Amino acid sequence: MIRLKSIIYTTLPFLVTSQNDQLPDWSILEQLLSDEASLHAISNSEYSTCLSLGTDAYQISAAANGICMHAPDCSHEFCHPDEFDYDLPSYTVDVRTEDDIARSLSFAIDNDIPVSVKTTGHSYTGSSTQRDSLMIWMHNYPKDGHITTDFEDSCGNVHDVVGISGGETIDDVLEAVKDDYHIVTGGGRTVGAAGGWLMGGGLSFTSREYGLGVDNVVDFRVVLADGSV
Repeated sequence: MIRLKSIIYTTLPFLVTSQNDQLPDWSILEQLLSDEASLHAISNSEYSTCLSLGTDAYQISAAANGICMHAPDCSHEFCHPDEFDYDLPSYTVDVRTEDDIARSLSFAIDNDIPVSVKTTGHSYTGSSTQRDSLMIWMHNYPKDGHITTDFEDSCGNVHDVVGISGGETIDDVLEAVKDDYHIVTGGGRTVGAAGGWLMGGGLSFTSREYGLGVDNVVDFRVVLADGSV
């Protein structure tokens, strides 16, 4: 079983609204972030860095402040570069704490900024980025991987569980459980374990026996769109 005990986000972009007509002062958000977190302005020209990485999935996931997509065409709207413009955020925030995420969401609400959320960029519909959005980039969020052998769920059942934070990949989870447990995973080790794969149900090679990824979750800790936990 899996216990998602830190932060989990859907990778579907969403719009937060306010009555604020002024341009956002991004320095305010920068001052609110933890020491290890960072805010980055994005320009379309930066995507050339992503294209230079070829098919190296690990580098693509970690590069260019989070804007690289594993399907390069999906850096454009509807994944059609010949017909549509780039679909990249205005800023990315490399979050390191729960408060970083909550404060980023609150800033977006106050300034009427769309929000997108991304861990690795494996969305082949381009759903982990959005033009003019604030992207909350989860790739460097602290890992969990702690195994608890006596976790009691809300129904009183006891399980062995592994904690997975919002930025972890399937590679991280496999390294945490080693050969001691079977874990329901997606098709690639660099796929986010607690992002779009899980929010889409979590289809696995072993789903016929163990169910979908989401069927194996016993607990969530979530930062909601209003910044509350």
